[in-house]
Amino acid sequence: MKALSFDVVKSQAENRLTRQEEVFTPTPVSQADQSANSQIWIGLHFPSLSLDVCQFDGDLPVVIIDQSGNRQTVHSACAVAQDHGITAGMSLNAAHALCRNLDVKLRDPAAEYRQLQRYGQQLLCFTPAITLGLWQTAVDTTIQKRKVRTVVNSPADNADSLLLEVSSSLRLYQGLPALLEKIRTEFCQSKSLSPIISVAPCPSAALLMARNGREDIVLDASDLRSVLGSITLYSVDLPRTLVEKLSRCGLRNLRDCWRLPRADLGRRFSESVLHYLDRICAEQPEPVEYIDAPLSFRQRIELPIETRQHHLIVIAVEKLLEEVHQFLQMHNAATEKIRFDLWHVTSAYDSNNETSRSRTTLIVQTAQADRRPERFLPQLGEQLERLTIEDDINAVSVMVDQVLPYVRSSEDLFERRDRQQQDFSQLIDVLCARLGQEQVYTLTTTPDHRPEFAWQCCQLMGKETRHKDKKNNQDQQTLDYVTEALPSRPIWLLDQPRPIDHHNLPSSQTVERIEAGWWMRADIRREYRVEQAMPKLKQYQQRWLYRDLKQTDQSAWYVHGLFA
Repeated sequence: MKALSFDVVKSQAENRLTRQEEVFTPTPVSQADQSANSQIWIGLHFPSLSLDVCQFDGDLPVVIIDQSGNRQTVHSACAVAQDHGITAGMSLNAAHALCRNLDVKLRDPAAEYRQLQRYGQQLLCFTPAITLGLWQTAVDTTIQKRKVRTVVNSPADNADSLLLEVSSSLRLYQGLPALLEKIRTEFCQSKSLSPIISVAPCPSAALLMARNGREDIVLDASDLRSVLGSITLYSVDLPRTLVEKLSRCGLRNLRDCWRLPRADLGRRFSESVLHYLDRICAEQPEPVEYIDAPLSFRQRIELPIETRQHHLIVIAVEKLLEEVHQFLQMHNAATEKIRFDLWHVTSAYDSNNETSRSRTTLIVQTAQADRRPERFLPQLGEQLERLTIEDDINAVSVMVDQVLPYVRSSEDLFERRDRQQQDFSQLIDVLCARLGQEQVYTLTTTPDHRPEFAWQCCQLMGKETRHKDKKNNQDQQTLDYVTEALPSRPIWLLDQPRPIDHHNLPSSQTVERIEAGWWMRADIRREYRVEQAMPKLKQYQQRWLYRDLKQTDQSAWYVHGLFA
């Protein structure tokens, strides 16, 4: 056996230790590759959601109150009101004592619920796994048979948070920090405070940290106990009666619960406490239901004043079209029909002495599906100019219920096209709005051999312009193939065939014979020929000639059409 030198043995030992250090050295959490089964949940808590859904002046102190019987308490306060010392949970009388010119608004849970759904649909561009955060309150032993709610179903659920599962989106957005920054950018235009964002490996922990104002990033489930241990029991998702029992035993926070023996804690209080502690530590799976984006869009804007002026209505319409554009862009879709409703208050009164509301409906339909606001705005402006508004308008609503896949149009690389040249399809839209859809039409072919019945008028924005399915596309390809195989026909047909002198008829060959229409008692039998142009006779157009084989004198020829 050949002896190795000391230097060689030392070099091999150092290489072996280096490889062991590479294997056993823990990778930083921010750079660790997540496994296929691991999850990363982002919790977004909106502490000022009730302020986001109400109209208020940012320079005035505004509070949103909850009313339960005769008791009125402050639910949330704006930044100006907070500077006066007003906080959530304070009575309204105490808030008035701190600030005289206080603007008080009643809380609207239905509007908050719609706004939270709108936020969730807005964030679908980052991940499809989004759920509305709801406390899954641990049930007491006396009501074990009660079904625990796991999703938000109505405004009564009082939800103010969102949960996003983003483990499959990190590579697309180049890591978690970049994704969090993009999510914060989505809410930079909010009037109130930005949402509180936390990250955890399970939804309950992310929701708990966000609702307690903890903007922590925890990716390892083993670190959850140390991060959540200082949260008080009155801030967790446990029944109030159960929290009071734990408090009487000297338990103040989650760390105190984890220090007790698990079996004794479950036997003394409830198994639901153990289940909840397991959920927030990612030791027990949680069923969640993700929100689905609707295939239709509805939105309404209340005007600040009642008006009949068109330019004020257009301002509200432009804002609605921007929201329609965001909705269609989020779904990678387009539409060719948008409905606008102008709501106004009439001067008539009903039997209940209440003002009756009415509306004026405007339908904007385009020849080609699109999602740009500038595509629909000119046509709507044409309709508004021709509209006589008899009553003051106080609201404008929009509805999109026909969503089609978005097809991006090809553009010139060097932008050689004139920017002032109007797009042809947009020109058709303006003409239809100005003249009426029934006055603008095109021509289409029909399956008939007779030239007089082989075409018909077709509206540009009717049912014929809708997207065909796969079967209709195959039929159209077959029809195009047959059309190419048949002899050519002129586009210009005369209203009445004109007879010509058959003695001066130049030599030509028969190109087509037609015999059809017997099933409609309009039988025709014709022989068609194409007459060549004759420069000597100053005739530069090819004529489409035919003779009637049903007549006794078959030597009579007629001109039926002209070639371009």
